[in-house]
Amino acid sequence: MRRLAASGELSPARPTVILAERQTAGRGNRGHRWISPPGSVYLSVLWRSNATPDQIGFLPLVVALAAREALAPFTTSPISVKWPNDLLTPKGKLVGILVENIGKSQGWIIGLGANVLPSPDSGFLGASYLETTDIEAVAAALINGLFDTLQCWEQGACDFALFEEEYQKHRIQMGSE
Repeated sequence: MRRLAASGELSPARPTVILAERQTAGRGNRGHRWISPPGSVYLSVLWRSNATPDQIGFLPLVVALAAREALAPFTTSPISVKWPNDLLTPKGKLVGILVENIGKSQGWIIGLGANVLPSPDSGFLGASYLETTDIEAVAAALINGLFDTLQCWEQGACDFALFEEEYQKHRIQMGSE
């Protein structure tokens, strides 16, 4: 995604989404790398934002809350937000989120990995999975939820107090995960 953004091949006027069946060079916080097997949703969104510097610090929180809301219909388990980059259920990690700035003129890359189907190849203990096998429906819900929420937030049409209230209701206390 970073190379595409820098190449100028992507339209600066609208977001770009890359959806993958698997990842062979996934990245997480602090540069951790992993392989992500088929059976889950792996997506990257190039978001060119008009948000103010004061707003942009909340981008990971807004992304996490949008993903939480989009995935809630696919599980009966409560989904909690672990700042700054995870969604958890009582069974373990459900979603990993990475938000990276790629330069003022290029925008932000929002990466999400959502566990849909258990895989014996994942090698990841402590994972939680959605209660569906419909990967396409999960991907569509995430993309639509992200776009709707990000546009509302960026345009100032969403009251930030609502984001803060949602975060307070669904956050994991540090040290309790």
